[in-house]
Amino acid sequence: MKIDLVLQGPIYPYTKDIINHYLLLDFVNKIIVSCWDTCIINFEESNKVQLIKNSYNDVPKLGGGNVNLQIQTSKVGILHTTKDIVVKIRTDQQFCLEDIINMKTTFENSYQTNYKFLDGSGPKGKIFTTGMFPDFPYHPRDHLFWGFREDLQKFFDIPFSPQDNLYNNFNKAIRAETYLGANYFKNFNNDVKKHIDNFDEYLLDKSTKRQEALDCYEKNVDNIFGLFARSRLIWKKYGLNNYKLLGYPHIYKEYWGEWVLN
Repeated sequence: MKIDLVLQGPIYPYTKDIINHYLLLDFVNKIIVSCWDTCIINFEESNKVQLIKNSYNDVPKLGGGNVNLQIQTSKVGILHTTKDIVVKIRTDQQFCLEDIINMKTTFENSYQTNYKFLDGSGPKGKIFTTGMFPDFPYHPRDHLFWGFREDLQKFFDIPFSPQDNLYNNFNKAIRAETYLGANYFKNFNNDVKKHIDNFDEYLLDKSTKRQEALDCYEKNVDNIFGLFARSRLIWKKYGLNNYKLLGYPHIYKEYWGEWVLN
């Protein structure tokens, strides 16, 4: 199985090293770097590395947690992929190659599962990620998304968030991952649209009807998302060269899957 890998976000001085890191994987067909027209490019395009520059001024607002910037670069990057399997990663993070190889095997072994719901709807397959948060509705960890191209296209083909950044005040602003996840969930459950349209009642940290959204999330999440095991990465943006494990289970109750290997 060959994959296309989308690196999205600003170009950092070390983005070139991250690209070269992932090029060591023989199952990577192409790396699409989806960045901004304001970025200084420090790498060369080739038959395996494609550059896309997005207009920063085309994004109307940043959205909570810069979610609109992520939507723009991810959506456009995925549109330029050609393989059936696509992986979306960030330009400032470098996953351990061994873990990426294990992710590939785990995803391939998930094909046996039927993901259709009773009404015949459902995604082509699960979108795999590196963690889920049960106390935040529709909330995947957004470091990495791995799935079928058509599912990831649908995941990021969503409206921009109407909110500005509110300095991480999640009693007023929707968490970025909740905004992404809820807009994907609504394709498979009609109640989720109500939760988005009335986000102040359902999706904020102190919303009065938040439990209803959490119940819907818990009921449907295993049909929509798959989980990789805890994964090791270097988070270069913050100088965390020994950021070996993702997650804060004691604070946010994040949970993971297990490697499903041959």
